[in-house]
Amino acid sequence: MKNTILFLLLAALSYGQNNQPNPGTTPNYEFGFNLYSITDLKSALYRMTGEKYYIYDQNFFSGLFVKRHFNKNIIRASFDYTKKIINQETITLHSYTEDNGEVNRGELRLGYERELSSKIVVPFVCADLGYSYSEAKGKEIVYGDFVSYADRPYMIKTNWYFVNAGAGFKIKITKSVLLTYECGVQYGHYYSRDHSNPNIRETSAKFSSFNPVKSLGLSFRF
Repeated sequence: MKNTILFLLLAALSYGQNNQPNPGTTPNYEFGFNLYSITDLKSALYRMTGEKYYIYDQNFFSGLFVKRHFNKNIIRASFDYTKKIINQETITLHSYTEDNGEVNRGELRLGYERELSSKIVVPFVCADLGYSYSEAKGKEIVYGDFVSYADRPYMIKTNWYFVNAGAGFKIKITKSVLLTYECGVQYGHYYSRDHSNPNIRETSAKFSSFNPVKSLGLSFRF
C-alpha cells in the first residue's frame, strides 16, 4: 500500500512538471521569509523641548509565509515570532523604577491579496484576519521619597484579535525570486491579564495601529 501511494505521488509530480497549463490560469505557490519588520510603533515627547519622536522595536528574520496564487488573486497565511528583552530605568525627582524582563509574542494571519500589475514591480493590496498571543515576564523594582521599596515580579499574558488592511509592492528579482515590502493598519480587541498578582489585574479594550514596515520579505515561487 505504501509503495502504491508513493508511486501515485511521483506520478502526480511528474505529470505536473511535464504538463504545465497556460501561464496565469493555474494556481501556483509561494514560500518566503520575513527578513525585517518593526513592531510597537509609539510616539513620545522630549521632556525638555516637548518635541515628538517615535520609538519602535526592530525584528530580523521573525517569520515565514506561504501563498497560493490564482492569477492575480492570492490566498495567504503567515506566522511571526518576536522576542523583546526589557532593561529600562525611569528616574524622576522623587522616585526610581527599574524594569527587567522579556516579552515573547507570536502572530498568525490568514487573508487575501490582490496584485495590481504583472510587471517587474507589482503593487498590491491585502486584508487579513489575525490572532496574536504574548507573555511578558520579569521583575519591576520601585523605590523613592514617597514610595517604599518594592520588588514586583510580573507575568502578563495578552491575546489580540484583529483585522489587518495593507498595501505594498513586490520586485521580481527573477521569475521565481521576489522581494516584498508591506505596510498595514490593524484594528481589533485585546485582553490582558497579570497572573503574578494575587489580586489578578485584567485589561480589555479596542485598539488600532499603523505599521509602516509590516514586513520586508524574500520569497520563492514554484
